[in-house]
Formats: sequence, C-alpha cells, structure tokens
Amino acid sequence: MAMASSSELPLVEQSKGNNRQKAAPKRKISVSAVGEVLCFPDVLEFVISVGSTKETIEAALASVNRRSEYIQQVLRNKDVKDKHVECSTEITRGEHVCSVQSTVVVNCSSNEHAELVRNFLIEKMDSSVQFSPISCLLSLENKENKRQEAFKKAIMNARSKALCIAQTVGVLLGAAYDVTEVSQEVEEVWIPNSCSDDPKTTDINKASLYHRVKAASLNYTSQVSITFEVFPLRVCQHKKCVKH
Repeated sequence: MAMASSSELPLVEQSKGNNRQKAAPKRKISVSAVGEVLCFPDVLEFVISVGSTKETIEAALASVNRRSEYIQQVLRNKDVKDKHVECSTEITRGEHVCSVQSTVVVNCSSNEHAELVRNFLIEKMDSSVQFSPISCLLSLENKENKRQEAFKKAIMNARSKALCIAQTVGVLLGAAYDVTEVSQEVEEVWIPNSCSDDPKTTDINKASLYHRVKAASLNYTSQVSITFEVFPLRVCQHKKCVKH
C-alpha cells in the first residue's frame, strides 16, 4: 500500500524566477481489500421414476401414464409450477414383453418445499415408483449474482480501509479513480468426505439434507486494489470529497 501524507507535498509551490503559483500535485491512497460471500443452493431437485412391463406397449403406457398424471396433478396442487417439472418417457420392446419407463424431474426453490412434496408422494405411491434423494444445485444466475456481490463487498471494504487511513493522517478522501479486481476464487464450503452424519460414510446421497446443502455451497472471494484521490483539509472545500 502506497500513501502520500499531507506533509510530503506542499499545498502550492513557487516556480523559479516568478511568484506564479502552481496547482498542488495530485495525492493518492492505494489500498487492497477482500470480499467474501457464501452461495447456497437455490434449486432442490429430485427425480421420480415410474415403470411398467406388460405384454403390449399400450398396456404398459396406460399403467405408466395413469401414475404419471397423478404425480403431475399432485405437483400442481403442491404449488410446483409446470416450468419446474420435466417429463420424459422411454419405451423398450422385448421378445415377449414391452417396458415403459417414465422419468419426472422436479425442481423446488427451498428445502422445506422439496421435502414436503417428495414425502407426500412417497406416502401415496406404491413401491413400484422410485424416488431419488434430493439434490442441491446452484443456478447460473445465483452464482453470477454472488460473484458480483463478492466484488462489491471487496470495494466497500477497500473504501472503509481508505477512510480509516485518511482520518488517521489528516486528509479527506476523494473519489476512486483506479479499481482493479486482482483475483477471484471459488471454493467448496464443505469437504465431501465430511458431509455425512456418519463419519465413515463418503456417499453424499446418504447424508442428511442439511449436509447435502452444505456440500453444494460455494464461497466466492474477490480481492481488489483501489486508488483514491485525497485532499488536504484546507483545500477540500473546493473539491468533491467523501464524507466521513
């Protein structure tokens, strides 16, 4: 960090050979600071698998469609929007039988909503319908917002540091005229082999939902370097300075 104190530069200086005054040289304070922001999953996803094997495709489809339609109706009743539900169907024809497998992918915006919907469906459906554990995901929009938030937080921390320095040396802080993001890092918040309730278990799908959320979270760190202009107290009335 480089800094020129108010005693290092004269307010005005005399030119050689005459009494004409020159404007005071620009003074500056350069500081660096870090901003950190946690990014938690904003998409909670689980998958429902509905299958049937019959002698004909029509019979297998009828069995699968009946249960799939019920599942989709429950999702609507539980306030899951159609745009957050993806359905696909795969048909396999064997020598004597036909199999139909339907997959329903459900996205919720909160842990509580995902657990409520999933648990309700598990109670209502028989064992032929399979449910995956709840997966914790980060949307691209969420990650970009947190990246920008970490950058802004780093700038605010740098400004606070510059204000502290300016107050200490007896100058007033002006506007920033050079802002550089030196580095940006993204790290996992939770170590995967420690996310389970059972310390001997490394399978994330066997962990509690709380630990799965932790395992999917990210920590965004932004480091910035900023140069601020500073002014002596007696000339600040003619300049635009930052209020303390």
